[in-house]
Amino acid sequence: MKGWRLLPALLLLSLPAAAAIKVELRGVDDEVKLNVQTFLSVERYRDRNDIDADTVDRLFNRIDGEVREALRPFGYYEPEVRSELKPQDKGWLIDIDITPGEPVRVRHVSIVIEGPGADDPAFEPLRSQRALREGMRLNHGTYEAVKGELIRAAASNGYLAARLVPNPLLVDVANHSARIDLTLETGPRYSFGAISIEQSVIRPQ
Repeated sequence: MKGWRLLPALLLLSLPAAAAIKVELRGVDDEVKLNVQTFLSVERYRDRNDIDADTVDRLFNRIDGEVREALRPFGYYEPEVRSELKPQDKGWLIDIDITPGEPVRVRHVSIVIEGPGADDPAFEPLRSQRALREGMRLNHGTYEAVKGELIRAAASNGYLAARLVPNPLLVDVANHSARIDLTLETGPRYSFGAISIEQSVIRPQ
């Protein structure tokens, strides 16, 4: 559903040439709210007292798109965004009310290790990890974190050429579901070769 915004006719013509912006955000909390605030251009202008009417109008028109972009990493792909611009004695008040909607949930998770390290027990904790699991709300940050852990585990255990096989995260917005398939190709395991140390500080004996 498309968000709606209320901007009274001729409002900008009736406001002072420069004044402050106040932002009130409702409907989301914690890390989701923080991410919305980070994405909102208007948040970078709040509490300033030198904002002109054209700038306010431009910032207000960005709100719907910016809120939607901020919610997607947390699995909310179909939010309802209602924003309203209200005049105040010393500037503007922007009300933003968000209904996140039904989240996308993970319906399938597969983590596969291929290559010479396929049977290495070092990867077993990642095969059985629970950060990504079926039924959970999709979180792009968690997804990227697990990918990073796979690469770090490979490097820590000598698989310096390891790579993730390209396999995109599949999101079915209409059915509110996501499919995650991660495949790590370990490549060969590296080992130390001959070691030679040259120095003149410590006596050989």
